[in-house]
Amino acid sequence: MTEKTDQSHFSIDDWLGKERRLSRILDVAGAGIFFLDRQGRFIRTNTAMCNRLHCEPGELENKNALDLLDSKDAGGIEKIFDDMTAGKKKAHRSQIRYRRKDGSIFWGDMSLALIPGKDGVFETIIGVVIDISEQKQAEEKLRASEEKYRRVFDKSGAASIIIEPDMTISMANEEFEELTGYGKDEIENRMKWSAFVAPDDLEKMTHYHRQRRLPNGRAPEEYECRIVRRTGAVRDIFIKVGMLPDGIRSIASFMDITERKNAEKELKEREVYLRRENVRLKSSIRDRFRFGDIVGKSPLMQQVYELILNAAATDANVIIYGESGTGKELVAQAVHNMSERRKSAFVVVNCGAIPENLLESEFFGYTKGAFTGAEHDKHGYLDIADNGTLFLDELGEIGLNIQVKLLRVIEGMGYHPVGSDRMHHPDIRIIAATSRNLAELVRKGKMREDFYYRIHVIPIHLPPLRDRKEDIPLLIDHLMKRHGDPDNLPPVTGKMLDAAQAYDWPGNIRELQNVLHRYITLNQFELPETVLKKTSSETRDAFRMLNSGTTGAATDAILPEAVDAYEKRLILQALEKTHWHRGRAAGILGIHRRTLFKKIKKYQIDHTRIGNDHSY
Repeated sequence: MTEKTDQSHFSIDDWLGKERRLSRILDVAGAGIFFLDRQGRFIRTNTAMCNRLHCEPGELENKNALDLLDSKDAGGIEKIFDDMTAGKKKAHRSQIRYRRKDGSIFWGDMSLALIPGKDGVFETIIGVVIDISEQKQAEEKLRASEEKYRRVFDKSGAASIIIEPDMTISMANEEFEELTGYGKDEIENRMKWSAFVAPDDLEKMTHYHRQRRLPNGRAPEEYECRIVRRTGAVRDIFIKVGMLPDGIRSIASFMDITERKNAEKELKEREVYLRRENVRLKSSIRDRFRFGDIVGKSPLMQQVYELILNAAATDANVIIYGESGTGKELVAQAVHNMSERRKSAFVVVNCGAIPENLLESEFFGYTKGAFTGAEHDKHGYLDIADNGTLFLDELGEIGLNIQVKLLRVIEGMGYHPVGSDRMHHPDIRIIAATSRNLAELVRKGKMREDFYYRIHVIPIHLPPLRDRKEDIPLLIDHLMKRHGDPDNLPPVTGKMLDAAQAYDWPGNIRELQNVLHRYITLNQFELPETVLKKTSSETRDAFRMLNSGTTGAATDAILPEAVDAYEKRLILQALEKTHWHRGRAAGILGIHRRTLFKKIKKYQIDHTRIGNDHSY
């Protein structure tokens, strides 16, 4: 056992003396190899090491290795030698500078390792040196180039950053520090560009930077978005993004346009206000009974007119709620006709009438050959409505799949026609209409919440005809003139008006229009028998007398009673709606409060239910 131990540890002289073949191998090795004694003196160097130092073979022996090092590295390597000779360190690797006899320097990647002697005691150190001078020169040139680029970058006058493929910011100039409130040490190689972008603009930012990676994405991209400063303040900025020559990194420069955007917003708000006032003066809404093709003088319709004005003065999306037959398309047309888009197309789409498998091609269009039967290119609704208004009737019938694609268009992300790879970005305003409860559809998962909020910007609620019966005489006059020659129209008697106002019109204005059409054509003013069954016997008799042409005392006796019953019911409805507040009830009814007091007394309406509220 002892013999084996003695044979496994021997001096370097024994090693080199007995292993001449190994010595020859060292001399032909490409890397510089040397051996040092305990004092750090060269025992042996190979040919490559001598060549690196411009020395003759044997010239380095007994010289201290530290004397050949550049003064900047000698101190550190001396400490390494001390640690290795003391047994604290068995190996070491570092890049150091060697100084030749002529004063020139070469860089070496040096590895040191202990070679133990007998009984494991330190005997010598072996070192291997690889010349990395060319690599260091290239690094130095790159560093100098980057330093020069950094100076130009810092003094460019615009906030700028260099963005790596993973969106990390590798370089930021002083202007970018000022723009964001963060320091370079916090930003460079630590933060991603997306960390500065306002959450609502992240998708837009990702889209534009993804475009940089496309084969044809070399031209600079320009877009606007908002960033969040360290203080939490939001700034509007204009960004220009381009690729660096390496084709890997991007450079982005920024311009703070917050003040300009604020000025534009103020100007736009002023324009909206002036436009609204101009329209208000021209239309004299409060004194008019008509608004375009919409007819009505009731307070509820006056509120609708106000909303139409407000909607027409902006470019925001509108949603119109109302029962079937209340005139939702007329309201949408009025908003369009009074808006800045009135000279462009108003495209009507009945969402419930289009089969779901055709929705995408109808909305987005398609190219020739996109599918079987596509014999030519076809423009979709979005293309046709470009610069105008897209009216989506029965919006609640649209499926989730098409909602996602329409949402991208609304958010400015564009769309591809079926079979095309060309992106379209139409400028459209969406006005939607529905008779359904969209909020309920969202709760049931049948409508996307983000799609709902993009559409539900300006809601307009159209009242059913039963809630604005004071408009019925105006509507009858308007519709009669639309359906026939004014000189040959049959007369509309007071009894007919009273009968019409006693009916609830479940089909709303569309039903009224159909009844009048029949009256003009057949000279019969009649309502569906199924609905008449729900009315009082006096009202039914009144309708039948109107259509049979009966006249006389019977009619005179029945009509006042029917009118009184109807008037009393209207008053009760108004009082209940206003929690028995007489002043507001009179406003709803469109009469003076003194008149209301007289009628309350006439119909013996229970005064105790009105209470002690004397506010008017």
